[in-house]
Amino acid sequence: MAAHGALPRAFARIHPRHRAPGFGTVLLGTAAAGLLVLLTLVSGRFLGDAVLCVGLLIACYYGTTALACVWYFRSRLRTSLRDLVLRGVLPLAGGLMMLAAFALSAYDMCDPAYGATSFHGVGGVFLLGAGSLATGVLALAVTRARFRPFFRNGRTAVARLTITED
Repeated sequence: MAAHGALPRAFARIHPRHRAPGFGTVLLGTAAAGLLVLLTLVSGRFLGDAVLCVGLLIACYYGTTALACVWYFRSRLRTSLRDLVLRGVLPLAGGLMMLAAFALSAYDMCDPAYGATSFHGVGGVFLLGAGSLATGVLALAVTRARFRPFFRNGRTAVARLTITED
């Protein structure tokens, strides 16, 4: 994403020996470790609910990605039966099924008995999942505002990758 201008340039730096994005790996690894420590300090039960909410996030991601596939290929759906089925019908059906799984899971996770925690009669698993999705939407809004050329023009220009000397 950084190589295409959708994230800060620091994320495009590649470690010379490992050939991996060093800055992004360290930053996200540190953030994940920090979140793990925070959840463990709050409650061990809370950490279990955080693991359970991942299914909600996956269902939302796969569902929206499948619908985005249909939208992206919408101009090619009438070119052949194969394109219609493989780029339209199947992704649409899969996306709708995943979004239905998302809705059913969200409904089930609202129950305070689902998982180990609850807050004011709402299941902790649902609150963690919904909070994670809301945080992601907020991050997208900030990123979209900060890196407008990428979101307006797409990845028409690729930034030069930087190999660090470490």
